[in-house]
Amino acid sequence: MKKIIFLSIIIFQFGFFAFSQSLKAEYQYLYLINKQDNEEIIKDNLRNAELVAYKITENPDNYNDFGTLFYIELARGYLKTEQYAKSVFTLARQILFFPDENNKNTEHVFRIAAEGANVKNIENSYKKLLQKSEAETFEKFNALFDLTLSEKLYETDDLLNEYIRLYRQKNTQPLPDRIKQYEFYTLIGIKNKDKFNMISYTEESDDFLHLHNDLTTKQKRKIINAAADYYIEIKNKNELKKTISEYKKIKKGIGGNFSLLYYKISYAVL
Repeated sequence: MKKIIFLSIIIFQFGFFAFSQSLKAEYQYLYLINKQDNEEIIKDNLRNAELVAYKITENPDNYNDFGTLFYIELARGYLKTEQYAKSVFTLARQILFFPDENNKNTEHVFRIAAEGANVKNIENSYKKLLQKSEAETFEKFNALFDLTLSEKLYETDDLLNEYIRLYRQKNTQPLPDRIKQYEFYTLIGIKNKDKFNMISYTEESDDFLHLHNDLTTKQKRKIINAAADYYIEIKNKNELKKTISEYKKIKKGIGGNFSLLYYKISYAVL
């Protein structure tokens, strides 16, 4: 039994060493790709680089040195291809999960990316991230979510969804309410720009369909229409019935009557 345990430790350490060396190589490769200034090649490589970024964020304490360098170079890649929001998101990951107070490149690149992404208060956003860099893991994730949602970095939608899944893997705390809203709006097919503008930061939203008070009537109608179509598609009769009840409260005009009739017929045949 002791031999098995010892062998397992040796295998684990070898695997860790191998990946550490691999991460160094990934960083060097990313650096060389970015130096070429070929936008098409850089964009193509970013997809593969994100797989590495996700993997090292799963266990950030193991890869501090090259984790920091890798994320800064990844942010540069996004910057070179004018994907400013993703560059901001990437630097936020680096600051939170791979803090390096001696690396001045982070702040410089963050400011450039944040300006390109139209971040409202760059200085305040940067300071908030620094403050959370020593916090518990779930607080780091929350800081990442807060920045992404409050600054409406909707171009990061694919990355945000990945990190919501990672949050679930690494934390026992429930998801923040704003992320529950975001996930539901994603589930029913609300478009990115609309979705980011519908999230409430001032109140909890455990009501049906997350129809919180910060929403306009037009936004509520958009959510209810999308939810009804979704429940018809997955044949969820109970949820569709409740959705129809909500729709009756805010339907408007001839178009609203036709939609209501369609939902009622769909409910009848489910």
